[in-house]
Amino acid sequence: MALSTYGPALDLHAGGADLRFPHHAYEAAQAEAATGVTPFARSWMHVGTVQLDGAKMAKSTGNLVFAADLVERTS
Repeated sequence: MALSTYGPALDLHAGGADLRFPHHAYEAAQAEAATGVTPFARSWMHVGTVQLDGAKMAKSTGNLVFAADLVERTS
């Protein structure tokens, strides 16, 4: 999808740190093999998860806290 939308190379590719290997490595290898353009992404940004009371914060766990709600509660 990225190739059809943005072309054969990206300035920035972002994703979860848990996807660094093998997902992002394989994604880059496939894109580079398909297009012949290297590197697939000039910069990578890998982000971690937010923890709340020792558990990963996620919609699926029902423990999401939105920034707007935090601002409202602390203002």
